Amino acid sequence: MIREFFQQLSRWDMSIDTWTVVTAALAAMACALPGVFLVVRRQSMMGDALSHTTLPGIVGAFLFAHYLSVSGWISSDVYDAWRHAAMFVGAMSIGVFSAVLTEWVQKQGRVESSAALGVVFTTLFAVGLLSIRLLADSVHIDPDCVLYGNIETVVLDLWPG
Repeated sequence: MIREFFQQLSRWDMSIDTWTVVTAALAAMACALPGVFLVVRRQSMMGDALSHTTLPGIVGAFLFAHYLSVSGWISSDVYDAWRHAAMFVGAMSIGVFSAVLTEWVQKQGRVESSAALGVVFTTLFAVGLLSIRLLADSVHIDPDCVLYGNIETVVLDLWPG
């Protein structure tokens, strides 16, 4: 087992493997502070819910950017450079909206935070899935990448050549 470890370590690619580890470390550090805050507030499920409720924002931003490209408002080069930022802004805005909506449902409905979170979580995720099915059915989405993530390919998007 130790020999296998050193054998794998000898195949370490200093450019791609190092940046993959750096990306994973940055993602872990970015999740640590909000994670601790949510655990202290007894809303640890909020992180999972926010990651799923951003789906309608991602779909909406993708469709909006695609519409701008198809209608000629932006060129294909601008579309390729801008669509990831647009999807990030869409996901972030829906994420903030879902957190505010969860608090609103909790206060107005006089229910526990977990019940309000369940209502908002399932509703927004269902809206995202329906919008993909109805509006973007021809777009290829890899289920393994969407469901499980693939941190190894992040570097391939950033690394030239």
